[in-house]
Amino acid sequence: MSSILSSIQKFTCHPITRRVVYMIAALSAIVCVVVLLVSIPNNDTDLKNKLKNLEDQSKQLEQRQSSYDSLIYAQHELITNLNYRIQNIKERTTIIKEYYIKEQEKVDTFTRTQIDSFFKARYKY
Repeated sequence: MSSILSSIQKFTCHPITRRVVYMIAALSAIVCVVVLLVSIPNNDTDLKNKLKNLEDQSKQLEQRQSSYDSLIYAQHELITNLNYRIQNIKERTTIIKEYYIKEQEKVDTFTRTQIDSFFKARYKY
């Protein structure tokens, strides 16, 4: 560094000229430091590869989302079907309860032979 300064002083006798040379040297040093510190992507293929990789990942995520959507739809259809079957079973249970309540009320008015035929028909003995 001192050798650079001594060579500058030899070639520049005037103080203003010396200042200009010092300023140019300082500016060029600052530019060199900035260029070294800031990484400028000089390889477009790296950027293209990164972009392609991100696009591939995005497509994979879209495919996964599509498969998840179809699974959700299938599960929804299954749940709807099960809810219908449960409601149907509830209605049948209510109908059967009502039928046997009426049959129990009839039993109170049955004669002995009617009771025997009722149980014979019901239990098939």
